[in-house]
Amino acid sequence: MKILVYGSREFKAGFMKAQSQCGHQVLFTDRLPSAEDAISFSPDAVILMVQRPASRIQDCLAVLYESCSARRFLLFEPHPNGNCFFAETTQQDDSLHDFFREAAGWKHTIPLQYPAQSWQLRFPDAFENLQRREAMKTMLYGVTQEEFEKYRRQYRLHINTSDFYLFMWELDKTVLVDYPVNKSIHYFLHALRLEDFSMILEENQGGEIVFSDISFAYILVNASHPSCIRTRRQQADHFALEFSKAAGQISSHCFISDLLLGPEDISRGHQDFKRTCAYRFFCREAVAISNDYIKSHQRWFSRDEIQNTIDAIEHYLSFDISSKELPELIRRLYLKIVKPSMSYKLYYLVSESILKSLKSELSVKLLMETIDSPWLVLTTQLGTIEESCTRVLDCIHTLAKQQVKTHNISNRVVRQVLRYMEEHYADPLSVSDIARDFNVSPSYLSQCFKKETGASMKHYLTMLRMQQAKKLLLTTDDSVSSIAIAVGYDDYRQFSKMFKVYTGVTPVQCRKGVM
Repeated sequence: MKILVYGSREFKAGFMKAQSQCGHQVLFTDRLPSAEDAISFSPDAVILMVQRPASRIQDCLAVLYESCSARRFLLFEPHPNGNCFFAETTQQDDSLHDFFREAAGWKHTIPLQYPAQSWQLRFPDAFENLQRREAMKTMLYGVTQEEFEKYRRQYRLHINTSDFYLFMWELDKTVLVDYPVNKSIHYFLHALRLEDFSMILEENQGGEIVFSDISFAYILVNASHPSCIRTRRQQADHFALEFSKAAGQISSHCFISDLLLGPEDISRGHQDFKRTCAYRFFCREAVAISNDYIKSHQRWFSRDEIQNTIDAIEHYLSFDISSKELPELIRRLYLKIVKPSMSYKLYYLVSESILKSLKSELSVKLLMETIDSPWLVLTTQLGTIEESCTRVLDCIHTLAKQQVKTHNISNRVVRQVLRYMEEHYADPLSVSDIARDFNVSPSYLSQCFKKETGASMKHYLTMLRMQQAKKLLLTTDDSVSSIAIAVGYDDYRQFSKMFKVYTGVTPVQCRKGVM
């Protein structure tokens, strides 16, 4: 087994000695491993020493997940008393576990599994009074001044009677896709992160972690009492920067409320968070999203400027998809207009325009090559406007390359038949009926169609139907039987059989995302 190990230099000798004893190949580094390290070494497992802030380990894991095939991880935290706590991926065998114990050399190695008893050895306050936790949680949904004072005295909360900010941290849910096998690691990192948050509160004005779970935290931060608005904003920016460092730079989102003057305003700050969450799609570079950040960065554009840019893009998509001007226009539209507008309505408008242009200009050859049409790929949910822009550019680049390979449809009748089939694919079409409508013989039409497109008319029609069916399955809640009728199949069983032949999955599996 190839194992990538990060730790202090003092631990290197132990791991290198265990390498020969256990028969593993080890790459030891005293700096956090990069994507290049992971790609070049291609480890089967990764061992990381906990570093503060813990967000650095979280970010490192995100990089490793993206860049290498390793899916076995172990995080360890040595203590001066000779104990070492560690959390690891759930495994079928103990090979990584045994290697770590052999290399560690500590008096006791204590595995952490939430919520086992060992957890409380490392985090004694982890299972604090449930009543206190629930009481603090109610602040997010509204408390009176009297209730607030009661909680503050009863639970000895380090919160001022007035003037505070509500800071909110959220971890992207995609980070937790491996939760079933790595839940101990995720809980470990979250508990360490809460310690980092608490340390920041102690070093500044004080406050309390009001409520937290494995993927989020709500923190009330005491504000000082300067009369200058500018000074208050600088203070809020300072809090946002400090907490965002502890939160992590990859797959983490941070929000900070306006100044909350009293306990009754806390619920308003919570509601603001729910509203500003949507802006993270446009604000990847923001340290923490706030109302002030949105106001200072949001811009408006004239209808003519937007429409002229869209028209230019549609022109190139229709007549010169390989143009060097097109990628720059796409970047300008998404990153210089849609992004600063922070408008989902505008985002959907421009995306729909591009998707329609791509659909109308798809070549027959491209349709034959893949059932995954660009407009279905592009409507996949994306995390940021930058990712969406990249996906559009990649799709257009692929289309441009494939279009070079396509057959030019020179036969006028075949061009007309293609357009007719795309508009009437749901009708009971036959070669004889189409040939009669276009005043040609069925044999002549079939020969010309095959010569020009490389596919039979029946095969092309089926592809059109399957492609439209897939689009309806992924973008609507219509029943499979109604979708079958909508694409020209009266027999539901026949439709399901053909869909499986052309796509490799059943309609139900397609809707569930198996594709």
